[in-house]
Amino acid sequence: MSKTPRMDSAFKQLTSTTPRMNWQLDQCYREGCKLERELAEALSDLEFRRDLFKLQEQQLNDVRAERDRLAEALREIAEGSPWGRRNAIWIAEQALAAVKGGCDE
Repeated sequence: MSKTPRMDSAFKQLTSTTPRMNWQLDQCYREGCKLERELAEALSDLEFRRDLFKLQEQQLNDVRAERDRLAEALREIAEGSPWGRRNAIWIAEQALAAVKGGCDE
């Protein structure tokens, strides 16, 4: 049985002021320790999930930014702007890199 500081403190306070009620007191103490461990695990899991959410949100923002850059390049190509030819080459390079299994950007 691993003890936790909060339960240790409560257990010591109770046993110092009242006669020990043997089995019932020990059971309550064990159950309290178990609940504190479960709480610590839940808090750790919550922290992990928050960090994972932040990472996924950043990845989503990166994908959206890339989508917006490609949409702008396609718009320039469609409008026949001077940048259109350069953008067409860039889009082709990006598509080729993606087909080959990777992209530098």
